[in-house]
Amino acid sequence: MSRNYGSDSFAYTTALVKPMTAPKNTSLINVATSSRPYLTSGKLWMKFDDGWYTCSGAMIGKGIVNTAAHCVARFGKGTALGTGVASQVWFVPAATTHNNSLADFNRAGPVGAWSVEKMYIPACYTTTTVSAQCENTDGGAVNSNDLAILRLNRNSAKKLPFDVGVSYYAHGWDGYGYTEGNDFIAPSKLLGQITTLGYPGAIGDSSTNLGGSMVRTDSASVYYLPKKGLKNHVWGSQQTGGSSGSPVIINFGTEPIIGSPAQPGLKPVRNVIVGAVSWGYKDRTRQVAGSSWYGRNTEFPDARYSDGLTNYGPGNIGYLLRAACGKAPTYGGGQAVGFCF
Repeated sequence: MSRNYGSDSFAYTTALVKPMTAPKNTSLINVATSSRPYLTSGKLWMKFDDGWYTCSGAMIGKGIVNTAAHCVARFGKGTALGTGVASQVWFVPAATTHNNSLADFNRAGPVGAWSVEKMYIPACYTTTTVSAQCENTDGGAVNSNDLAILRLNRNSAKKLPFDVGVSYYAHGWDGYGYTEGNDFIAPSKLLGQITTLGYPGAIGDSSTNLGGSMVRTDSASVYYLPKKGLKNHVWGSQQTGGSSGSPVIINFGTEPIIGSPAQPGLKPVRNVIVGAVSWGYKDRTRQVAGSSWYGRNTEFPDARYSDGLTNYGPGNIGYLLRAACGKAPTYGGGQAVGFCF
């Protein structure tokens, strides 16, 4: 039975991204997931030596996907293909069916599938040296840097997702859109309102398509510091495994036109990724999810990661985006060849 909160009492709403009925005017059919901003999120398939797995992700550049590190790498297991990191990864924007057949990936969503050319994962996540690993608990499950950036190959038509209308979300850091609360709500707590879009394996639009439908969760999110230096945020969610890597979005949706006396908020940028779904409790009655906090931390302390031309932001997200998009040959050079912003 669907609930609006679990035993940890985090209120949320989890629902399919799907109309409840067919549109009255069939000439105006607009399936939500095949249009932005939903189309910008999607499903990941990853191959390891022991089989295929699924996760979620979202475009954060014209040919760049944001996801969780644990989707494409195994914490502390090194970088060998198949055992430490995935040997194949595919991204399907707005996937609508559950399958794990390579031949079916291009038919799993409205605009096709893209294979991943290169993965950018924090070195502290993959290292086998315990003393050099990212700040974490429970063998890496709750982690300061459970995030990864994936650079896609162009498809057979030489196009990136951006070229077929997928677009990309903005990225934020250090609590963009979060407030310190007030006397009525969460005093002294960093509090935000977030949306996630993902593909939990135990939820779907039919019993034969579990994990094949996009699922949306909206909840209040609270900054969470389980131990010194380990920066996360948590919120209420019914979503399960498969939703890992889902974008955690501030100000999700289409910008309205406002007139007097309405006023814009103090952090008004729309569709800003501030994390990727990282973990949930094994006890599913708790119905809580969490993510690494995008921004500065022990491993990535700088307030600016630049290639001399572009500032990609501070902390973990800035470091990885500079690695993928920054000026070659020092960095990946994605900006120069049209893969980034």
